[in-house]
Amino acid sequence: MKPNPLGLFAIALIIFGCAPKIKDADLVGTWKRDRAPAASASNDEKAESQMTFDLQADHKYVMKAPYDISLKGDWSYENHEVTLTPSTMTMKFGGMKAETKPVGEMIKMLTDLANQTQASASDIKDMQSLGEPQIIKVDQDGKSLHFEGMTLIKG
Repeated sequence: MKPNPLGLFAIALIIFGCAPKIKDADLVGTWKRDRAPAASASNDEKAESQMTFDLQADHKYVMKAPYDISLKGDWSYENHEVTLTPSTMTMKFGGMKAETKPVGEMIKMLTDLANQTQASASDIKDMQSLGEPQIIKVDQDGKSLHFEGMTLIKG
């Protein structure tokens, strides 16, 4: 028996049309790593596990990263991707008071400092990337996010 194209279309519509539609409001909340790092993880991996993303209803976000660094900016959602566009960075240096600056200004200051201390080119590139928009993938069901090899869950 020859398959009915209309029947196949109806089945595809049922399967793919029933996927939940993710709304911006579904993404609002604090997202964190889904699991603790292994005991054998490096210090950097352990520090990364403390990273959180707070997506707010007004499309502002706060990313708290290890080593007393936070980024604030705007977020948007489209096609299962959240785009974070940073505007300010707050960083605490040693025992000093936390300092907040526009992200470009802070990145320039940190790059100049890194060049003076002969930091690796890789470290400098990683630091500079903090000032660029970041893309976070959203699962089809909207229950987890994926960022730089980490899975994030709301909680």
